[in-house]
Amino acid sequence: MLISGYYGFDNLGDEAVLLSIVKTLRSLDGTLEITVLSARPEVTAERYGVRAVNRTDFFAVLRSIFKCDMLISGGGSLFQDVTSRTSLLYYLSIVFLGILFRKKVMVYGQGLGPLINNTDRKITSFILRRVDMITLRDNSSFELLKELGIEKNVHITADPVFTLEPSPDVRIKELLKSEGVYSDYILVAPRDWYNNELFRVEMAKALDQIYLKTGAEIVFCPFHESDIEESRSIADFMKCPHYILPKVYNPEDMLGIISLSQMVIGVRLHSLIFGALAGRPIAGISYDPKINGFLKDIGVKPVGVMKTVTADQIVEYVEAIWDIRDKVGSEIKDKVEILKQKAHENGELAISLIGGGRYGKS
Repeated sequence: MLISGYYGFDNLGDEAVLLSIVKTLRSLDGTLEITVLSARPEVTAERYGVRAVNRTDFFAVLRSIFKCDMLISGGGSLFQDVTSRTSLLYYLSIVFLGILFRKKVMVYGQGLGPLINNTDRKITSFILRRVDMITLRDNSSFELLKELGIEKNVHITADPVFTLEPSPDVRIKELLKSEGVYSDYILVAPRDWYNNELFRVEMAKALDQIYLKTGAEIVFCPFHESDIEESRSIADFMKCPHYILPKVYNPEDMLGIISLSQMVIGVRLHSLIFGALAGRPIAGISYDPKINGFLKDIGVKPVGVMKTVTADQIVEYVEAIWDIRDKVGSEIKDKVEILKQKAHENGELAISLIGGGRYGKS
């Protein structure tokens, strides 16, 4: 089995997706031989116990596709043209090669879009309608797929990450202690988006007020190396005490860190997914439709849009749920139980496909 995605770039969300896919597939079939296309194949191979090849080595990729029995594309948001049209064409070309070599091809637990360029939509439609199976992590992705004229062999499941389990509390408490975090804390997961200085100022003002109103420590948690610098840029405008965790932790540790928090204020999608998985209240600030899509599916409203959100909006949102945060977290956790089951279905469908099955829309 060959897996293609945004792997080897130390983006915690994508690495969590890969870990989840590998663990789920191996729990269902321990004999599977898994190969991953990665930007850092040596690291990926050691980290996940898989075979890995350089995703930019054309002949190595070609050989891997030719030799595999099944190609998995995903998860994440691979088929979109907002951050990069080049990446869209790369991932589509991998899928197309799988189709040309007559391999079983599955799009696994992905979020689809946005697709702005009309030519990109046509190319995506042409290729994806020829794959054997598509599983999607949210309803908004299914709506876009229908716009592209694709409804056959499609299943709405959930993000693969919903199958993850956190590291033990004892380990996480020791980890936090080593970083100087001892008391209740609110976890903040920012990201840079077009160098938005106004957002940094508003977020800093909001966090100062939230600290004064709740007494909870503010802990910045990076999901990518670039988030450390973004956290510092926000913290430069802050007056209250705060902590910036110094590295990107592995997915299980990060899930554990979030599980022990009081709530999550996140821009990163997987910070919100981790928060929901841990049964924590989440305050999502949207920079992309995928944020809105996920929050809608679990019945949570976004705080606002990153370009225009104000400190007052963020503070009001947190204040509204702070005193009932355990109740809010419990309600989210109840909804997540269904998503856990659906996330596992991704793997079950993949195993059934490699075994010869092809399933219609459920």
